[in-house]
Amino acid sequence: MKAPATCYFPRAIHRGEGSMRPIPEPAITGEQGDEVLFILTGEDQPPGTMFQIARVIVETHHEPIRTR
Repeated sequence: MKAPATCYFPRAIHRGEGSMRPIPEPAITGEQGDEVLFILTGEDQPPGTMFQIARVIVETHHEPIRTR
C-alpha cells in the first residue's frame, strides 16, 4: 500500500505553515482509505512520532488526489 503526499512550506520547515495533499494509490478505497488519510494527518498519534510531528508543521490538509 502506497500513499505518497506532496508538501509545501512557504518558509523554513521548522516554522510550520505547511500544506499537504495526499495521493493514495487507486487500490486504497473506502474505510481503508479513510484510515490511511487519518494516519497521514497525524491525528491521535503518540507524541514524537513522524506523523504527529508532521501534524505540528503542516497546518493545511488538502483533499487527496485520486488516481486511476
